[in-house]
Amino acid sequence: MRAASVSFCFTPDNAVYLNGYEKRRCLSEGVHQDLMATVLLLEDVEKTAIISFDLCGIDQDLIQRIAGFSNFSVDQLFVCATHTHASLNEFPLYLSFGQLAMRSPNENIRSELARQTAKALLEAERELEEVIPYSKVAQAAGLYANRNDPSGLVDRFLNLLLFQTHDGRNKGCILHFNAHPTVLDYHNTLISPDFIGTTRNLMTAQFHCPITMINGACADVSTRFTRRDASIAECERIGTELYHRISDCTDLKKLDPALSLKHRIYQAATCVYLPELKMDLSILELGELVLFGFPGEISVRFSREIKQLFDERRVLVCGYTNDYLGYFIDKEDARDTYEAKICTLQPEESTTFIEWLKTTLTFL
Repeated sequence: MRAASVSFCFTPDNAVYLNGYEKRRCLSEGVHQDLMATVLLLEDVEKTAIISFDLCGIDQDLIQRIAGFSNFSVDQLFVCATHTHASLNEFPLYLSFGQLAMRSPNENIRSELARQTAKALLEAERELEEVIPYSKVAQAAGLYANRNDPSGLVDRFLNLLLFQTHDGRNKGCILHFNAHPTVLDYHNTLISPDFIGTTRNLMTAQFHCPITMINGACADVSTRFTRRDASIAECERIGTELYHRISDCTDLKKLDPALSLKHRIYQAATCVYLPELKMDLSILELGELVLFGFPGEISVRFSREIKQLFDERRVLVCGYTNDYLGYFIDKEDARDTYEAKICTLQPEESTTFIEWLKTTLTFL
């Protein structure tokens, strides 16, 4: 296997509207930390690009533009958003000020971000080197919790993937976490990746390579019950503590370097908000490890049902991947929650989806 990673800043020079909160409709008034994008390029038989943006969400329009400006096809791209609530309101296309909405794209903003990403892909291609993939699992207990019930379901695992050359240099790193990065609430007017920016900065200094941040099953998980307040200082405190949970790399486990990326489309029978719903599901296999890309906000319970379909394999459910289509919850999730009231699919259809996915995985 070969790997390389490149990161770049896309913090706007001017004031912008920020996505994530309906109550915040004012322009930004400064920058807490820069918004970053990371391209992690992996090559086995074919090339696969894992791309992470400090955005509230990703959409197919941006992915198509990246493919158009690069020599990569859409099928080679695994594109994620960290889901910060202090980034450009332009992304994703179906979400504006934290509310599902239909709108037209801003050609200049979108094309410029796509061009920057294509440039990073080209640079990563030039820097590919043979690597050995490693992994580590840690715990984030106490840093975030179920936001409806502090004793409710939450995925507390932190997953680190490290791609290291034979002489010990790090060519790329993934940190998979499971929480809304929303220490900063709607009163905040600073551009920010939220607490994960601090985590990433500390990891970058340790590993000397770009860090690809991937969010997981966090539709109903946040720092609501664990943060002391909504300040910048608290944002950095939680980010620092998260770093300390994953920084010890004495127990890394070597992974099988075999790589495969598949896309499958699920056509929903019913959809609450959109005229039609086609879900692009991305299944990235790295040896015995599976990164399951899901195009929206997925509840912890729903993600557990998905993981069970892969038998004994280790599965990282990756939310906000290759599109943003709203909230998705399991039929057993509570019906009087915010997530249930605005979910994209009727909860009962989660059963139909799981049965379809079971058949699809058997075929794969």
